[in-house]
Amino acid sequence: MSAAQAPSATIETEGPWKGDTNYEHPAFGVATVTRWTAGGTGFRMFGSDLSHNVGLTIKIQLAGLHRGLSTDRVFPKGTIVEWTMSESQWARFVASVGNGSGIPVTLRHYREGEFVNAPLIAAPELSRKEVHGQEMADRLKQALKDAAADVELLGKMIEEGRLNKKELREMHGRLSRSIGYAPGNVKFAFDTFVEAVETVVDDAKTEVEAHVGHLATRLGMEQLRQLAPRLADEHGEAVPLQPGADA
Repeated sequence: MSAAQAPSATIETEGPWKGDTNYEHPAFGVATVTRWTAGGTGFRMFGSDLSHNVGLTIKIQLAGLHRGLSTDRVFPKGTIVEWTMSESQWARFVASVGNGSGIPVTLRHYREGEFVNAPLIAAPELSRKEVHGQEMADRLKQALKDAAADVELLGKMIEEGRLNKKELREMHGRLSRSIGYAPGNVKFAFDTFVEAVETVVDDAKTEVEAHVGHLATRLGMEQLRQLAPRLADEHGEAVPLQPGADA
């Protein structure tokens, strides 16, 4: 661990903040979380099969501290990293403290020497459902291919009249393994397919619930603003509700 270092202080000598003090330190930082909505076809995210129209953006920035009028004010100075998460990824992230190897995030901007603007993620050629279906088909094809090769070899041995016990035992072992492994391989592929589908369904449910919740909040505030004149008439006093104000 490096030695402790005191923040550097700079006093403003002119302008409206004259006499105030700015503090800086390499360890000063600030984090912000914003929730957003998007139109169109949505936004692709790493670790998700969905195209998202709602999500959260987390930004980590360098920070400074401004001291004036007996008040501290933290201000951002420059972005270190910015990433986007879906509603379901955010929920898993918050619930996974100390567990697992991390939650996928979609980087937007980050510093790696120079400042990098990460490109958008293109839609995959195959969905996760299609990928699992292809993998299941490939496992079955391989098992049938291996069995067919032994059947062809057995036919040649019969035609040539060379059926010895050693070769028959080896062939029997290969056929037994092909037949025995096939159900397990297919079951594994099917189980992972079901798990993937359940994950997609859960993610979609979380996204829909979040979108409906945000829409309900906006509609509720709008309804309150429309009711304000009526409330004023009924109670004989003004009930101002400005756009963007909390109820």
